[in-house]
Order: sequence, then structure tokens, then C-alpha cells
Amino acid sequence: MLELARPALLGVLPLAAVVLAVTGRGGPRGVAVSLTGAAGRSAGVAGPVLRAGVLILLALAMAGPVEVTLVPPPPDEGAAVVAVLDVSESMRTGLLDGAPRLEAAVEELRRFLAGRDGDQVGVVAFAGTVTTLSPPVGDPGPALAALDRVAGVDLGDGTALGTALGVAANRLRAVDARSRVLVILSDGEHNAGPIDPVTAARAAALLGVRVYTVAVGGAASVLAPVAEAGGGRAFVVADRAGLDAAYRSIDALEPSAFARAPTPLRVPRHAGLLWMALALLAVEAALRASPRMVIP
Repeated sequence: MLELARPALLGVLPLAAVVLAVTGRGGPRGVAVSLTGAAGRSAGVAGPVLRAGVLILLALAMAGPVEVTLVPPPPDEGAAVVAVLDVSESMRTGLLDGAPRLEAAVEELRRFLAGRDGDQVGVVAFAGTVTTLSPPVGDPGPALAALDRVAGVDLGDGTALGTALGVAANRLRAVDARSRVLVILSDGEHNAGPIDPVTAARAAALLGVRVYTVAVGGAASVLAPVAEAGGGRAFVVADRAGLDAAYRSIDALEPSAFARAPTPLRVPRHAGLLWMALALLAVEAALRASPRMVIP
């Protein structure tokens, strides 16, 4: 697409018309007598036409013609987010606004992960032991499908929070992303596994992984120091509205990839016009130098 950077300078064009009108009055009188008829008439207007052409080309060049091409931006790196979900017995039997805590957590996680457009998302589940239901990938489909299977996952008794944090951080350590984030949801205190959760959170932070925690029920006393050690924030929720607000806050703190507008690339195209004007001047000079023709 061609644009003019200084279209107002096209006001010079009427000058070309004036030059053509004024200098063309001499008709064919400037042509040698050896040229007659149509050839003589054509040669007689050659000078004014060439000069007008030069003025037109110069006016167009001064107007700053540019070719504009929209260059797509490089893809946004996005973030890598792993949801670490407590699937212990207390999450299955405890209630949140009349519904099982695990059911409410899965529904909110589905919204949270589905909205991470352009990010890599994964799911780790834990109770007495830990399993990776979906490693972080650029398609939210596997993570959402993993959430559908959560109800049937049996990981024994207990809450191995430290081990879950270590497994999830290890899933993120090799992921190339703008930021790497763990979001842990639990309703219980750490009581299983050999790894201390605060120590695991500090290790995750050293790997460049930020840790957010969402406490449901009595888990706040352990999850708050975990979030602090992991460089994130701790949220305590008492109902579905609080759970929704917590995930929306994390969305705001860790924005997902966004679409950027293409960058316009402007290439000046005035050089060709200047070369054409120079060529017309050369033609006029050649005609003036011809012994058989006189240019007015």
C-alpha cells in the first residue's frame, strides 16, 4: 500500500500545468525546417512536455511516497502456569457454599486455565502422594481434560504439600516462558512426604518459579509462608465468590499473552521518481544537443 508522507506538497503540480501552458505557446516554431507535418508538431511540444513531466515527478517525490507493509509481531512468549490441586479426602467431603470443595475448585480452575490464552498450562494433583495429570503445554485442552479425571484420582491419605510443590516446580524448570507460576489450592496442613513446603517454595523461587497459594478451610497457616517464600501471594477463601476472586487476582498479577498489533514498515519510494525526472532532463538535454532540432 502506497501513502504520501507530505501530500500538501502536491500543490506544486499546478505549476507544471502553468509551465506547459506558457512554454508551449511557441508551437512548432522551434523546430528546424527539415521537420514538417506531424513530426514537426510533436517535436515542437517536446520541450514543454518534458519540463512539465520533470516538475510532476519532483512534486511527487517531495510529497514523500512510502510503501507501507504491515509486519506481524513476533509471538508473545506468554507464561507457564501449573495448577497444583489438593484432591485429599477433606477436599472431597468438605463443603464450599453447599458443594464439595473439590468440585468447586475444579470449576474455578477450568475457568482460570481456559482463560490463559497463549500460555502453557498444566495440572498436578496431590494428597498423600503426587501425580502430574498434565504437563505444561501451549494447548489448554490436556489440562482441562485432566480436570475431568480428578474425581477418579486416588492418591492416598494425607497432604504432601512439599512434595507436590517440588514436583510441580520441576515440571516448570525447563519451560521457556515469560514467567513461570505455580498456583496451589489446598484445605489441609502439610502432613505427608519428606519435603518441607516452605523449603520447596524457596527452591522454586531460586529456579525462577513464583508460587501463589489459595487456602480453603484451615490451610492458611501453612500456605501463607509458602507463598511468601515463593515470591507470590497468599489468598484465603471462605466461599465460591472468594475462590473466583482469588483466581481473577492471580490472572491480573500474571497476565497471559496478548495479541499485539502488526507493526507498519514504511519504505521510501521517492528514489525511482527522482531517477525518472533525471532521465527526462537527460532526454531534453539530448534533444537540445541535436543539430536537427531546437527545443523551445
